[in-house]
Amino acid sequence: MLKAPLDWSEETASFAFVWMGLLGASVGLKGDDHPNLDILITHFPQGFQKAATVLINLCILLVLVVMFIYGGKLTLSMRSQLTAALGYSVSYMYAVLPLSALIMAFHVAIKTLKLFSGQARGAKTG
Repeated sequence: MLKAPLDWSEETASFAFVWMGLLGASVGLKGDDHPNLDILITHFPQGFQKAATVLINLCILLVLVVMFIYGGKLTLSMRSQLTAALGYSVSYMYAVLPLSALIMAFHVAIKTLKLFSGQARGAKTG
């Protein structure tokens, strides 16, 4: 029994690692748990802080749009390729790219809207 390793366990672990990593990144983005250099921004007036935060959020959204577009193309291009042990389409692993980009874009959009209504963290500092 120990001489016959489980072929599917490595593939399942890889799928779980990729999915949990990218979905975990969206949770981190929602809670502002990502690394940032706010030490510079906090020394400026509140209006500058708000403008800088909006610019940063727009840059994040740009990256997420690229991730969504090219992640979707990659997912579609991998539909016919199957994994060795499980026989599943490799596109299931890559599908997390556009999905997590959508989730993160939603979080960034909500945070930006809250910034304009004064509910975000960035609007309270200063």
